[in-house]
Parts: sequence; structure tokens; C-alpha cells
Amino acid sequence: MKTTAATLHAATTAFRIDFEKGKTQAESTFGKVATEVPSSTTSNTFSWLGDMPNMKEWIGNRVLEAVSTHGYTITNKNYESTVQIPVTAFEDDQIGVYKPVITELGRQSVIHPNQLVYGILARGNKELCYDGKPFFSTSHPVGDGTVSNFDEVADGTPWYVLATGGSLKPIIFQKRKDYTFTAMNKADDESVFTSNKYRFGIDSRCNVGFGFWQMAYCSQKPLTADNFDAARLAIEDLTNDVGVPLGLQATVIVVPPSLKATAEKLFKKATTADGDNHLYNAVEVISSAWLNAPIDTAPAVKSAGSRTAEQQSAPIDIDTIRAGLKEELTAEVTAEVTAGITAEMATKAEADAKAKIAADAEFKKELTASITASVTKKIEADAKAKAAADAKASGN
Repeated sequence: MKTTAATLHAATTAFRIDFEKGKTQAESTFGKVATEVPSSTTSNTFSWLGDMPNMKEWIGNRVLEAVSTHGYTITNKNYESTVQIPVTAFEDDQIGVYKPVITELGRQSVIHPNQLVYGILARGNKELCYDGKPFFSTSHPVGDGTVSNFDEVADGTPWYVLATGGSLKPIIFQKRKDYTFTAMNKADDESVFTSNKYRFGIDSRCNVGFGFWQMAYCSQKPLTADNFDAARLAIEDLTNDVGVPLGLQATVIVVPPSLKATAEKLFKKATTADGDNHLYNAVEVISSAWLNAPIDTAPAVKSAGSRTAEQQSAPIDIDTIRAGLKEELTAEVTAEVTAGITAEMATKAEADAKAKIAADAEFKKELTASITASVTKKIEADAKAKAAADAKASGN
């Protein structure tokens, strides 16, 4: 195929469709535990963190509550993922084998925020929040004392109870620039001149940080009904610096895949061996593999100041792509054939049923005619016999 501006534009348009298709193949759950905050600068400083205003009776002048300056700043990062496609693939009309790669870019643009949000949640016992303590700590300062939102157990698998019903959730997802698909496919692009390859990729500017630690509790104890009740109570019993209840309610539990079955057994079964389950639908269960992974190890989207030569020249396994495409096409063909056979069987069954009904009707018609003829013949014979008997009786 001759590569022209028109054919390149058509191919790129097709790739953009594949990119959008990939976005529908992933589930975004980060919004259930994180508040998305728009950003218009390099970083945002959340000076109001640490102040949770409460209503009070208005007597005299308003009580002016100064917003404490904690200086908690979230600085945006650049993220990108780039793939290269040889110019010869366009010239030889072989770009179809790269469609799954572009589709995967779309899927990654959806799951990357999940990776960031659940990744920082998993590191909450190490990274600091607005009060200078780790987000999950046994010594958050409140009033004249301290409060814990962390049950630490050596070698325990952590799980997280969150209060997400307010306007601000425990995690902040700060977005400066949405995930954007870009194509470098002009004949005079540097990569075409130096390596005879077109480049396609996505990029975004965003980052994550912590909101109110009061809205989250981490436990490394075994996930049991009693331990969950203790974690939930720790959130719902919290007060502010002067002892006023915060009115928080636990709504979500986030677990790694290894605890998903345990969590669903606790919260999605209406009854237990002892009777009614008091935890049935008490919280929403979210399972995320990103609780087990560092923040910058997404398979496609990486943090970087610029696209590096290593990232640009990462080899693409054509055999793997072809195998994936073959598997996808096989699944589509199998589904179509199965649907065709099912429809054909349904049509045949309907035809057989109609034929049987027609045969039954014909048999019934023939049987009725036979019975009618037999009865008529017998009646006529009886009538003749009676007439003969009557004639004989009259002659005597």
C-alpha cells in the first residue's frame, strides 16, 4: 500500500477508534475512594486539611475559625506510554497486527488512576499526610492526645476501611491534564528519519495525595467480623479537637485479591451458620491488585520527565500480538458460528414441530374418515337386516 497523507490519516483515525475501544475494556474504581481535584498549575497546596468545621448554635457574633496552614502540597507528575510501529508495516498493509497494542493504550489510560490511588493507599503507613504523621499512624495528634487509625501486625495482610460519603474522600486524585492520544506519523518526524518508525502514545499530568486520615483505617489483623467492627467503630467514634463527633460512617472496604473471597463472605452473604449476618451489605467491597504493587510499575504508563530512547525503542513482540489477534478473531468467529448453529437448530426444531402437527392433523383426518365409514356401513347393514326381518314378520 502506498503511504500517503490520506492513508496515514485514515490509519491514525482507526487507531484512535481502537484507543477509545480499549477505554471500554477496563473498570475505573478510583473515584469510589478518591476525590478528583482539577489542577491548573505545577502543584496544589491544600492548606485547609486538618480543619473539619462543625455547626454550632449562633449566639452573638459568628465564631470565626481560622483555617490552619499545614502546607500539604501535591505536585503534578508527567506520565506517558509510547509504542513504535515500523513504516514498513504501513507500506505492507500490516498495521492490523498492531491494533491490540493501541487498544491496550486505551485500557491503560483508564486503569492508571486506579494504580496511583490504590498504590498510595498501600503506602499510607510510610508516606506522610498533612499532620506530619504517616497517613496510617498510631499517633495522630487530636486535641491534647493522640488517635490511631492503624492496627499493625507483623506479616499481616493489610485491608482498609474507608468513609467515602462526604464531599472529600480519603485520597485526592489531582489532574492537571487528561490522558491524551498522540500520533507522530509525518514523513519529516525525527523518528521516521532516524529509525523509519512512526510513534503513537498517551500522556497525562496528574498525581495523588492524602486527604483526611480520619476517613481511613488500616488493619493488618485477620479480616474477621470482630476486627472489622473494631475498625469501623474507630472511624465512627472519632471527634474533633474539642470532642464533637465528626459523624463519619464507614462505607467501603478495600482488600487485595487474596482477601476478596473472605470479604465477600463477610459482607455479601445475608445469613451465616449462626443466623442473620449483621454485616450483610454493611460496606462495598473493592478488590485491587494495585495494593500489592509500587506506584510506578504500570505495564504501559510510566512516570517520566520526557519519553526516553529506551521507552521509544522498546521492542514489540509481533508473535505475541499475532497470537492475541488470532485468539480474539477465533473467539469472534466461534461466537458467530455458535450463534448460526443455534439459530439453524431453532429453525429446524420449529419446522419439525410444524411438520409433526401437520402429520398429526392428517392422521386424525384419515382416522375420522375411516371410523365414519365403518359406522355408516354398520348402520346401513343393521337397517337392511331390520327391514328384512320386518318383511318376513308381515308375510307370516
